Amino acid sequence: MNIFKKKNLVGLDIGSSSIKVVELTQKKRGGRLVFNLNGIGYEPLPPQTIVEGSIMDFTTLSETINKAFDNAHIKNNSVAISLSGTAVMTRKMTLQKMDEAELEESIEFEAKGQFSTPIENIFYDYDIVSEDEDRMDVVLVAIKKEKVSEYISAVLQSGKNVEIVDIDHFALLNSVEYNYSNPPDSAFAIINIGSSMTNVVIAKNGVPMLTRDIAFGGTNFTDIIQKEFHFDFEKAEMIKKGRAVAGVEPSVIDPSLKMLFVDLKGEIDKTFDYYQATSGDEKITKCFLSGGSVKIRNLSSFLETELSVPIEIINPFQNVFYNEKKFDSEYLNEMENVFGVAVGLAMRKLGE
Repeated sequence: MNIFKKKNLVGLDIGSSSIKVVELTQKKRGGRLVFNLNGIGYEPLPPQTIVEGSIMDFTTLSETINKAFDNAHIKNNSVAISLSGTAVMTRKMTLQKMDEAELEESIEFEAKGQFSTPIENIFYDYDIVSEDEDRMDVVLVAIKKEKVSEYISAVLQSGKNVEIVDIDHFALLNSVEYNYSNPPDSAFAIINIGSSMTNVVIAKNGVPMLTRDIAFGGTNFTDIIQKEFHFDFEKAEMIKKGRAVAGVEPSVIDPSLKMLFVDLKGEIDKTFDYYQATSGDEKITKCFLSGGSVKIRNLSSFLETELSVPIEIINPFQNVFYNEKKFDSEYLNEMENVFGVAVGLAMRKLGE
């Protein structure tokens, strides 16, 4: 994954509950290329703007994108976006060693057989992640054309130009690879818990070995709190994050939260078990957490205990340089969990 290319792009993360934008520039320091923060913006999306990955209100979405750009003082209109969920399909395959022309033909054949969607209705691409004298491991990625067109249309309506369409998993991997040094030949997981979706990517030596999207997110926690304690949405969100509401201490919701923690952990277990069964029982040595829901009260400590794996919340700005007179370090620390995808997208360059 060569992230150092030509023209800078703005990372535009369109989530179901918020818009995140990040603009980075690159420079050489100490003989290596590093990123500098040029602009950052966050804007909440009104409820029902995006439902289950489908855009319900194009006007509101494009207006919110513009608001995020304006408040971040970002003038660059060239963006990289990403998708996840049922619109995105990834497969890792082992093929016999072949030349480029044969591989192109083989990949088209595999794409027709691997995905239920007709090949004329998807965009697909592939990358050789490892090879030896006889075999090659290939990651095949496909995105439904209809979904790509839907999101590009919304972005164009805001006056921005979509130069790259990525997937959330790979953007997060860019963030982790740039900011953290992981032991060679060891597998690690990134778990991105958003508002309505949880993305899981398992990687090794910078290569995505397995990706999965789980239909589970922060709204599951908010919904159960609203139903059981009769809080409105805003109060449910506050107490979910550990703040007392109307004289009610956060500890009262712990039993309800734990039931959902167990459900989420069960889905993560299935993902880890599948990876280990298909990779020679290779253990995952570390988990990185990201997303707007990872700071839910006691969630990270629960997962660390139950998964028996060290856990760290991703700080996508850890190795990103920034002017402390221009950017508030306390704000970056407070919001670090929500900008992983946007930072990873901003590391992409036109021409990739």
